[in-house]
Amino acid sequence: MMLSKTLDFVVLQDCLEDANYALQTGDRQKAEAYLNTARQSLRTLAAELVEARGQIRDLEEQLEREEP
Repeated sequence: MMLSKTLDFVVLQDCLEDANYALQTGDRQKAEAYLNTARQSLRTLAAELVEARGQIRDLEEQLEREEP
């Protein structure tokens, strides 16, 4: 599961690099397409981070309950 998130982040970075290159070469349509993909990847990663934060809080609460 962690590998998938790492790959998602790599895809996001690649899209940003590709969008930058497309802008530099004057291909606005490609740049917009890459940016749209990057935005979607970012939304997905953000949702996963929020979920992970919830899991961290749950585990912290469990640890606090189990302390002697």
